[in-house]
Amino acid sequence: MPKATSNVTFEHYARALLDQAEARGLTQQIVQDVVNISEVIRQNPAFARFLSDPSISNRERDQLIDRVFAGKTSDLLVAYLKLVNAKGRLGEFTQIARAVQDLVDRRAGNLTVDVTVAQQLSDDAVEQVRRQLSEKLQKNVSVKQRIDESIIGGVILKIGDSLIDGSVKAQLEAMKRRLMAAV
Repeated sequence: MPKATSNVTFEHYARALLDQAEARGLTQQIVQDVVNISEVIRQNPAFARFLSDPSISNRERDQLIDRVFAGKTSDLLVAYLKLVNAKGRLGEFTQIARAVQDLVDRRAGNLTVDVTVAQQLSDDAVEQVRRQLSEKLQKNVSVKQRIDESIIGGVILKIGDSLIDGSVKAQLEAMKRRLMAAV
């Protein structure tokens, strides 16, 4: 049975790696290697299954880590991969990698905001949204635009774990609830 996980757990793993990388002056290299490894896992389902298969021993995975990564990435990352393996989390490496990137972005004052709209925004409109959010949040914001025609109009912002729903659909549903409560 898979272990229960949370973003806090992934952030804990990310922080441990980044703190060690920063202490050694290897942050950029480590982050790039983590992103590359995560991409390889995403593109190779057989490799992903191998990393999480409970019938494969940690020793076998450690041997694979040595064969594949030793000498091609830092000793710190090789040791980290083995630690994650020993903790039974190697199958969740892509989530850990995402937490690493999120933590690097936060430390640099960068923030990604998911902006959901009913219709595709022009590049100029996206840039205007980005500037306004950067100003309001006092962060360097990047915008990921998502299209969801079911929201009818307006916008939904997802900032970290916070959701701001200014969609027409949400407003109509709220109005319906108020009308039903008044009856």
